[in-house]
Amino acid sequence: MITGEKSQEGGEGDWEKLGAARQQWDSIEKCEKAAEQNFEKLYAVMRECPDARLKETVWLPYDGGRDFTIEEVMDYPRWNCNYHAGQIAYMQTLYGDKKMT
Repeated sequence: MITGEKSQEGGEGDWEKLGAARQQWDSIEKCEKAAEQNFEKLYAVMRECPDARLKETVWLPYDGGRDFTIEEVMDYPRWNCNYHAGQIAYMQTLYGDKKMT
């Protein structure tokens, strides 16, 4: 979405391929390594994106479906990590971990 090019992976119909690749991530270390590699790819794309493209939009089905700026799209990884960290923290409280550290 950031480059304006259609992705060669992860598109509709590639779920089986993606699922099979992710089956290899069977340890925390492997998950961390995959995340680091994917974030490096993302950071490279973000660095190469010209400022002039930041206000361009792409339609996405989120938030009821609307045009999102490239700038907003670039913020999704941060938002997604925060969202899921909150879910994990809530699950911890359900298991009785109420200590704030």
